[in-house]
Amino acid sequence: MRSRKLLSVLLLLLMPMRVLAVTATPVFVQTPKLGEAQVLNATSTVAIASNAASATGTVTAYTCGANGSKIVGILAGSTDTSAMTLEVMVINSSKVYVLTIAAVPAGAGTAASTPPVNVFSSANTPGLPIDSDGNPFLYCASGDTIAVGVITTAVTANKAVTALVFAADF
Repeated sequence: MRSRKLLSVLLLLLMPMRVLAVTATPVFVQTPKLGEAQVLNATSTVAIASNAASATGTVTAYTCGANGSKIVGILAGSTDTSAMTLEVMVINSSKVYVLTIAAVPAGAGTAASTPPVNVFSSANTPGLPIDSDGNPFLYCASGDTIAVGVITTAVTANKAVTALVFAADF
């Protein structure tokens, strides 16, 4: 009887180890990537359907990898002489999820006195997780796309608003 109780206790102690077993090999991103998008005059301003099932006026900036991706930064620039508002969205399974909007000054990243806009700054995208280096990031799943577009004002003819997505696929 005593050996049966001891066996039961041992089994209870060992069972969680089997259920919670994990690999000793860490998973790291494998392939660094750079996504690029240009919002041109021919691209209309963003319009998201009332049920968030679709959006028009967007440009795909990045398509997440087959095993997911880690987005570590997005920079926005502009050759336009007018300030723009860039909307950044995650699109998955025919649903549009607005990540943030960021003000992009005229000439951002193309004029010496106006740097590009860090879309992942805490002012533009608060609440993103922070990695071990202190940098914000976003995981995206297979099938996700990062899309961008301008809202309220169309881009001037022969000008562009650009977005660079710094990422790595798993």
